[in-house]
Amino acid sequence: MKRYILFFSVLAFAACNNKPAETKATNADSGMLSAKLVKNPYTASGTDTAIAAQLATIQFRDTTHDFGTIHEGDVVTYDFEFTNGGKSPLIVSKAVGSCGCTIADFPKEPLPPGKNGKITVRFNSKDKTGPQNKTVTLTTNTLRGTEWLYITANVAEAKKK
Repeated sequence: MKRYILFFSVLAFAACNNKPAETKATNADSGMLSAKLVKNPYTASGTDTAIAAQLATIQFRDTTHDFGTIHEGDVVTYDFEFTNGGKSPLIVSKAVGSCGCTIADFPKEPLPPGKNGKITVRFNSKDKTGPQNKTVTLTTNTLRGTEWLYITANVAEAKKK
């Protein structure tokens, strides 16, 4: 019985190791990103500075935008422009607003080093009044891993029709 378990274990291991290595950024069949785009500089003994120096960086023109005074029910947008200042493709895998009224549209493909991109943030002021402070949390493959964008607005009563 032990021989059969050993035989099937070796067979399974050999089958797993015979897959060709991925060379493209995405696997066209699954739409998933290649693991080669993700590098982890953290080790049990600290940060591997050689790997950290090769990571993507996200450099925003600004990370805060004030819409000023808007009226309840207005939907406003702002483009946060950025550059990948690193040495690896930049991946933004998620952008989550602090509430359902704040939505972010972000690049879905890896952004090569030196290239520019934008994250469009939309704020819907329906059922909101007074000062509003919202956050968009980005999940990226930068050293920090998490980046934040901030929007503010003062929402006045809806215009009379």
